Order: sequence, then C-alpha cells, then structure tokens
Amino acid sequence: MLTMINMMEAVCDDLRRMFRGYTLPNKAGVLQEVRIFAQYMPQPSGITFDDKNTGLKNYTGEDFEQNFPGIIVKLGDMTDQEEQRLDMNRVSVKLLCGVYDANPVCNGWRDVAGMMEKIRQEWLKERVIARRFRIEMPLVTRLVEADTWPVYFGEMEVMFETGRVGRGVDYVYRGYVSNG
Repeated sequence: MLTMINMMEAVCDDLRRMFRGYTLPNKAGVLQEVRIFAQYMPQPSGITFDDKNTGLKNYTGEDFEQNFPGIIVKLGDMTDQEEQRLDMNRVSVKLLCGVYDANPVCNGWRDVAGMMEKIRQEWLKERVIARRFRIEMPLVTRLVEADTWPVYFGEMEVMFETGRVGRGVDYVYRGYVSNG
C-alpha cells in the first residue's frame, strides 16, 4: 500500500542521496553535509524538565541551530480524488531549508537558494520519486522574507500524486504496476 509515510521516507531518502557530499558551514563554521529531517528536528541532547515536569528547561534557539544546514520535510494535506481511471490521491509536502551564517555580509540566503535550486532541478528532470510518487506542477519555491539572521530559511511546496486506495485490484500508474 502506498501511504503518506512511504512517500515521506522516499522523499527523505531522495534528498539524502541528492545532498550526499554537499557541504555547507555549520554554526561552528565547519563544513558539514546537509541534514535531512522527517517532519521535525530531533530534540537536542541534554534537555531537562523542571521539577514539576511542566515544561522544558535549558532549551534555547541555539539548540535548533546545531541542526543547520538542514532540510525539514513536512507532510501537509492529503486529498482524495473522485474515482476515475488514472485519478490519484495528492499529498502536499513542504520542505523547509535552513542554514546558519553569522557572517555580517548576510549571504546565507544564497546557500538556501542554492539548496532549493538543486532540489528543483533534480526533481524536474524526471518528476517521479522512488518510481511511485509523481511531482505535480507547480513546484513553488520561496525565500523566507523575515529577518531571521543568523539563520536563513527557504521553503518549497510540492504536491505529489500517490496511488489511490483500490478495491483489491492492481492499478497501473503511467508505466508502473503496483500491487500495493
């Protein structure tokens, strides 16, 4: 069965493949590969709770900054279509790309734009991920306009076609056959 979770894993795997060996400076200025996160960034190590267990303690913005450069892949809405021969379900995905750049020249936006352009060019070549999930147009890319120095963000909105739930029969998707 093709599900949102399968699609999420396929998107993250494709991004990891795409950014293997692609490095940008982290907060310490050391080059590191772009990290890929499914839905949320991990909780930082060393988090403690207050005595009454009512909230986090010792948790700051710096804890998030250790995860940059990174891309968070967030699932959005799933839309089921009316049954027709090739109608597919659609799942929206947002990619939040971020880098840390404390340089006063403020060029971090260029790194973010470069990351998004790499994804855009790669995905528009075939428009299919994992031979099962097709990218619909338009693919929307934008830099976050708010001043978030020293962290810079960009966002991509992508709509994927996925297989629809059938009645126990195989479906054919543009040359690929799936038994679920």
